[in-house]
This record gives sequence, structure tokens and C-alpha cells, in this order.
Amino acid sequence: MDNFGDLLSQRDRYYMIKALVAIGFVVFSSICLSTEYRGYLGATEISMSLDGEYSGAYFYHKYRTPIALIIKDGSNDNNFIYREMNGDDAIAEFHLSAVDSGLEGYWVELRTGKKIPVKLSAIDDPRGAIQIHSFEKQYVRIQCDEEKVIHIIDKKTDDVQSTLKAEGVCSNHYDLDIGDYNFDGHLDFSVYEYSYAGPNTSRVYFLYNPGAHQYSMSDQLGMTSLSFDPKAKTVTSTNQCCAGSRIAVETYQWQASTLKLVNGVCYVLDDNGEQVAKPLSTCD
Repeated sequence: MDNFGDLLSQRDRYYMIKALVAIGFVVFSSICLSTEYRGYLGATEISMSLDGEYSGAYFYHKYRTPIALIIKDGSNDNNFIYREMNGDDAIAEFHLSAVDSGLEGYWVELRTGKKIPVKLSAIDDPRGAIQIHSFEKQYVRIQCDEEKVIHIIDKKTDDVQSTLKAEGVCSNHYDLDIGDYNFDGHLDFSVYEYSYAGPNTSRVYFLYNPGAHQYSMSDQLGMTSLSFDPKAKTVTSTNQCCAGSRIAVETYQWQASTLKLVNGVCYVLDDNGEQVAKPLSTCD
């Protein structure tokens, strides 16, 4: 193994950067929680969550499928430019200015230059910030208080279908991730918890019970920096310590409903700065 980066997929690094940025906001910014808006893009009703620092999300009320927004350099306290993202590509921009009642400005399609006026009123939605990732029929808001309150909401009716709680630092619109974490064919979800020394992060995982039609917190996925391989049906935990001089990599598989350790290795830096594979117990 050449370096620790080989252990992290591009997707894992993407979320780790978002999480670290969010923690920076909690420490250094007074605007760490999202501000909610509702109004119109042209004649179409929309809702929008903005953190005023980095990210945002909005949706059309007809669909309630969240769309990612990333703030553009040059924005300030009263004038914001948020890029509408399609994957890694910006396809449109919101140019918004603060007014007494909320935000006003326009949306512009980058390919054609087409502009549509936008007028948004600030609102108080106690359900919290819109999450960028969503299910086919539900979207999610996370309310940040003494603990995270996760609201799973019907896209069609905007009614809350279930409410769950978790501990951890809020990272606003990138808090939620969705995947099949136990490889049973049903989508589960996780929320960001903490970042630790170095690149280590943790998340709280909720697994879907198709019989009960509900999610429950998993007590087996509490390891550090997890990645999931749906082809091999393995769960890998990576834990770096001691300024990168030791990296524990543990591989698990689900056996029935229990997660079992099937392989483990400890990578240790030798005197030449090369990472050498050792027994997992070396990292203890």
C-alpha cells in the first residue's frame, strides 16, 4: 500500500472534506445551522435551505427531490451566489440578495443564460435543514439542537412519516447519506457523527427493517471510517493513529444479522517511511 489515500474511495474523501468543513463552521462561524426559505422561482413554488457559508439545497414543491447548492466565491453577507450542481458539474446559479423579508434575485441557466426571477421569504421550519440525498418517495430534514432529530418526510404530501434521533455534530445539507449497508436489497441511511484526529470519521447508521417498515439504529456499525463493497459484501473499517504511523484496516462480513471480522491488518511505517503490513494486533 503506497499511502493512506489508497484506502479511501473518491466518494469517502468527498464526504470527509464536507464534514471537516462543517466542523470548521461550528467552531468559527455563528451561522452553523441552516436558514429556511420558501417562495417562487418564476411561478413555481420552491423551498430552500442555506447555511450562508458553504452549502445549500432546494426543491420544487411539485417533486420535493432536493437539488444540491454550493456557494460560489465572491459571495458576502448580503449577496449570495449559489451554484446548482448536477453531480460535480454546475448547471445553474442563484444570484440572491438579502432583503427585509428574505431573499430576492434570479436563477440563471449557465448553458443558455436564461434568467428567471426568484423571491423567497424566510420561514421557521422546525424540521430543520433539507438534506441533499433522498429516497425515491421520501426526503429528509435534520433538526440540530442538543441532538440531531431526523425527519423522514413524504415527498408527495410533505408529512413526516417517521422521526429518529442521533448524537453528533451537524454538517447541514451533507449530513445524510444513503446506501444498502447490510446488503439485503433495502436502502438504509446514515448521518454524520464526528471527525477525530487525522482523517478518521464516524457516522450513525440506521438499517431498514422491511417487516416492520421502519429504521432502527445499528449497534454493530460503530467503527471508524467505514466503506462498503456491495460486490464482495464486505464492510471495511479504517482507523489511522499516531500521525499516520499506524493504520488498522478491518474487514467484516454479515453472517445472518451479525457482523463478523473476517480479515485485519495493521500498516506500520518502517524506518524508510514505507508502510509494512503487520498482524492487526500490532495496532492495539
